[in-house]
Amino acid sequence: MMLLLQNPSFRVHLPGFVAAAAVALLALGVQQLAAGLSELFIALILGLALRALLSARLAQAVWQPGFLLLKTTVLRAGIVLFGFRLSWQQLSQLGWQGILIDLLMLSSTFCLALWLGRRLGVDKGLATLIGAGSAICGAAAVMATASTLRSNEAHSAVAIGTVVLFGSIAMLLYPLVYPWWVLLGGDARSMGVLIGSTVHEVAQVVVAGQAISGDVAEFAVLSKLGRVLLLAPFLVVVMLLQRRAANAAQPAAVSSRGAAVPVPWFAIGSLGCCVWQSLSPLPELPLQAVLSVDRACLVLAMAALGLSTCFRQLGQFGYKPLFLGALLACWLLIVGGFLNIFLYC
Repeated sequence: MMLLLQNPSFRVHLPGFVAAAAVALLALGVQQLAAGLSELFIALILGLALRALLSARLAQAVWQPGFLLLKTTVLRAGIVLFGFRLSWQQLSQLGWQGILIDLLMLSSTFCLALWLGRRLGVDKGLATLIGAGSAICGAAAVMATASTLRSNEAHSAVAIGTVVLFGSIAMLLYPLVYPWWVLLGGDARSMGVLIGSTVHEVAQVVVAGQAISGDVAEFAVLSKLGRVLLLAPFLVVVMLLQRRAANAAQPAAVSSRGAAVPVPWFAIGSLGCCVWQSLSPLPELPLQAVLSVDRACLVLAMAALGLSTCFRQLGQFGYKPLFLGALLACWLLIVGGFLNIFLYC
């Protein structure tokens, strides 16, 4: 311990790490009382609130190295370990219809977000993050995409708030839709796949499914895991598209040099962990330990994001990001419902 305290790098990062850890622990406690809200979102809100109360103090340079480490290295470590939550065996229970629905909803929702973002005048980077969070897995997808594209912190905070808001609305709405779903010919499996393929956060999917029945919750979680599995290839595609756009914007003489494409290795690592868990699953005890470390990494990163983001940065975006999130939520419900009825009924 003394050796650690004497290490200059450790001492530089310690203040920011301790502040974020305190917020993260509080978020984990509050999450036990707030069904449907993920600890990631709670950590962000608590961090933003603390930053608003202690703005001048938390803006000091002493905190920043720790916050930066958590928002980059620790976040990426969490995304890598996230892959251990998934396996091909889980996906096989969905059937080809469930996997197809996940693919169609992800690709269509993200493309629609970019198109609507341009029409509404939403910043392209912000529209990309809202599209990623709506299409895949809420706050975790926003954080992973922001890390890949090196988005600014205000964009990340606004995108997370937007997707969590409309995911929470969907969580409350879908159980009310179920009686009408049955009248249309739907059943527990198709309703579960609808919830898993269209509701934003994993926690929201669980709550919405369990509010209907255990069978619905089971298929909802399986469908959601299918979307989460697509996060890693999605990040690689987004990085390639960004690089292509950057090259197209450069003069031909510069772009012809064929600069190397920066690969989001943490996304590849996450996919590798999924393959590992599929081919040689970890025993229950080590798996739970790994998932606990993963959870801690992601919550710490979110707390650091909140603590380093000023509310004044968030007000500049106005109502348009919320309008974009609302349109995407409607798309998820309507088109997701049609696909599930068409493929399952």
